[in-house]
Amino acid sequence: MSYQPPYTITPRILQQVADIVELLTRWEIAGGNAMSPQLRRNHRIRTIQASLAIENNSLSVEQVTAVLEGKRVLGLPREIQEVRNAFAAYEQLPHWRAQQGGFIGSARFADGGLSGRCGVFSLWRCRHL
Repeated sequence: MSYQPPYTITPRILQQVADIVELLTRWEIAGGNAMSPQLRRNHRIRTIQASLAIENNSLSVEQVTAVLEGKRVLGLPREIQEVRNAFAAYEQLPHWRAQQGGFIGSARFADGGLSGRCGVFSLWRCRHL
C-alpha cells in the first residue's frame, strides 16, 4: 500500500523543491550555518533577557549585557542574580541530559543563590482558573 499525498505533485512543485535544496546547499557551503561568536553572544543575551522577562524580570537587553560584562547595573539584586544564573545555565546546557538528574542540575544553576531550595523538585499543585 503506497502513500498518496493530499495534493498532486507537479513539475512546478518538483522544480521549487530542487531550487530550495540548491539554495540551502549554497548557503551551507558558504558557511551560512556558522554564526560568528559575536552574533551567538548577542543572540544568547537577547534570549536570556526575553526568558527572564517572561518571569517578570525587568532588566533590559542593555542591562543584561552590562551584567554579563561585569559592570554595575541599577536593578534589584534578585534580578541581577537571575541574569548571572541564566547565563551560567546556558553555558552548561550542552552537558545536560533530558533526564531527572539533568533537570535538577539546571535548577541548581537557574535558582542558585535565590531560594535556598535549588536542585530540589517542587511538588506543588497547579490550579487552573
